[in-house]
Amino acid sequence: MDSRPVLLAATALVLLLWPFGARAAPDYRTSLAAAQREARTAGKPILALLVREGEAQSGRLERLLAGSRPILELLPEFVCVRPEGSERDRLVDRYDITSLPATLFFSDRGVPVKLVVGVLTAARFAEAMRAVLSKNRELKTPRPFEPPSRPAPPPRAEREFPHSPSCPDVCPSCSPALSKALGWLAARQKADGRLSKLPEECVTRTEDGRLLTRSIDHVDTALTALAGLAFLASGDEALKDEATRAARFLLQAVRPDGIVCAEEGNDYLHLTQCNFETPLAAMFLAEMQRTAPDPVRAAKLRSIADYLAGVQDPRSGAWGYSHDFNGMPASEKRGWRLLATTYCALAGLEWLRDAGVTVPGEVLERGARYVRSCLGRDGLFTYRSEFRRMDGCAATTAGALVALGRSGLAPAAELAKLRRAYRPRHRDFHDYGKHWHFFLLFTALAMNDEGEGAGRDFFEHIRDVLLSSQEDGGSWSEPDGTGGRVMATACAAISLALPRRRLPIASAAPASTWPEPPAKPSYVPPPHPSCRVKMFEHAGGYRFDLVVSTDGPADAAWFARFGRALVGANRILHDVTDGQMCLSRAVLCGKGERSGEADIRVLTGFYEQELLPQPFVHGITMVSERTTIRGEREKKGLRIGDWVMLPFFARGSTDPLPWDDPRLVRVLAHELAHYLLGLLDEYDPRTGGSRCRCLMGDLRATELCRDDDHSDPENPESCWAHAKALWPRLVVPRVEDPGPWDPPAPRILAPESR
Repeated sequence: MDSRPVLLAATALVLLLWPFGARAAPDYRTSLAAAQREARTAGKPILALLVREGEAQSGRLERLLAGSRPILELLPEFVCVRPEGSERDRLVDRYDITSLPATLFFSDRGVPVKLVVGVLTAARFAEAMRAVLSKNRELKTPRPFEPPSRPAPPPRAEREFPHSPSCPDVCPSCSPALSKALGWLAARQKADGRLSKLPEECVTRTEDGRLLTRSIDHVDTALTALAGLAFLASGDEALKDEATRAARFLLQAVRPDGIVCAEEGNDYLHLTQCNFETPLAAMFLAEMQRTAPDPVRAAKLRSIADYLAGVQDPRSGAWGYSHDFNGMPASEKRGWRLLATTYCALAGLEWLRDAGVTVPGEVLERGARYVRSCLGRDGLFTYRSEFRRMDGCAATTAGALVALGRSGLAPAAELAKLRRAYRPRHRDFHDYGKHWHFFLLFTALAMNDEGEGAGRDFFEHIRDVLLSSQEDGGSWSEPDGTGGRVMATACAAISLALPRRRLPIASAAPASTWPEPPAKPSYVPPPHPSCRVKMFEHAGGYRFDLVVSTDGPADAAWFARFGRALVGANRILHDVTDGQMCLSRAVLCGKGERSGEADIRVLTGFYEQELLPQPFVHGITMVSERTTIRGEREKKGLRIGDWVMLPFFARGSTDPLPWDDPRLVRVLAHELAHYLLGLLDEYDPRTGGSRCRCLMGDLRATELCRDDDHSDPENPESCWAHAKALWPRLVVPRVEDPGPWDPPAPRILAPESR
């Protein structure tokens, strides 16, 4: 038999398949920074593969990229990287990726372009890759500069404010310059109360003509707060409506976590300045509260104070730029401990304290200690504590003097020495740089706090400087691109208005003490000596503390996720108890530490220890055998948990789930209801079907059942009856109240933060 036809056919088949077989699997880099350098040089976009080792879906995605012809044809056009460990977790947190696996695409300049979560078909994944390539080419193509197409609303008519007869003629705050500045600000206030950067200031053009969106273009809350302070500091009744509208806008911008941000969502671009914006908003809202107390505003101020206290670095006492500061690794966090953010946060807390909001003394003490650590060798303050062996600068010293002077923590002799070192330089402003007007504001406050002599000298000088630089329309230009004319004009107006001394903001006698937080509460004795419940009475209800211990390989990202789960579960518990119970503090421990006293033990071997294997995520509330509860012999139906056992990663339908998954948050709330309130399950463990429409039967419920709507035939008493028997201060609601119930932010302490 002639073998040549067979050989020719085999050769043809090999040649036909050769282009596909020759394509190699992706060559992954392990460092995103190295991939970015290579992408910039080669002009290629970046494909970042975010997977977890050993997960089924992650394996599917890796096989898809390694063995799919349409994808392999496009891979040479990308620089591929597979970040691991902490670098992968930082990307997940920064870009709010809800689950893994995921694929994150960047342009060759490192700009995020597209996110693909999960596993797609080969055709759809290739389509996404082609879209990224097209977008990368578009970003590299120079485009002519075009102004914003959206027309700006017509400005409101400028207003002149009359001279106040009760103010001395020599007071510069009544000059036409101030009237024109306030009129300019009032004319730029929008219908909802906000003030924004002017449209032409929000357009930034790159060298190749592209438009660029920046985080400093989204600072409406800071600008509104500064303008509101200017309206208040003027003491002019004609501006009362403008100040009220500004306060209303800022109150609506207070998020449940206490951050003041007008932008919706958790876009990192909008939150990078939040530790500047939130304190400025706190200062203005606190001034409004001191002049016109309001209970709704008071609740918002408490949430802002809780946020600012919670985002402080507990070790150094400093604050960073944004909300994720404490989630950074220790080495990275060290580079973002800044004096400017610290004195802004301290000033915000001091204004809140003086408005009647309780601020923990230790937070102010830690902040003041960090401010002192930034003192340079020449008696002025440097930008970071690491620079204290260098000379300081007048700009940062102004804010430090305000924070220390109003804290009541700096001895009079120390303050006097610091002020003497600062005063010879405050006239020239030679090192204010481009942030001129922002530091002018803090200089004006510092000189005003020092006393009449320093204030008079300063204002006589700065009045001439400001009047000579004011433009015809009443505004001031701003060399800094952060806030533009609105910020410059508001800061200048406040500086000119301060000598009037009519409002608390102009007080030269700051408070020397602050309301101390209540002494550490005494825990209520638990219903049974075997349980570890740490509950204390507060505001007519109860608060509780938790100790959480895990034996798993927990890193900062895991602790952050479990902390978010506790915050979410706390919100649910606060809701179902109609605001009568909430979490006060949780201490998270790794390496199995404090497991003997832990309320919650998170175990890697959970699924090997469980007694009744379940098809989906769950926990176990352990209850030992007992005969008495609160001294009553064999009280029927009452049970209270000894401790809660949870899996390190909960088991989903296919892959493990992180604890901040919304489904797991409700599981955690359900188990805490067992543990804290002694409630019984009200669902069928075999089918999962609900026997009662409350949280113990349906994880989606927002209520606990009462005697009049309890429907579980297996349990003779309702959930509220159980809870009331264990905790007498609880009040059983008469009707359902779905809320919203927003609890105060609990304090979550992870190993790195303690």
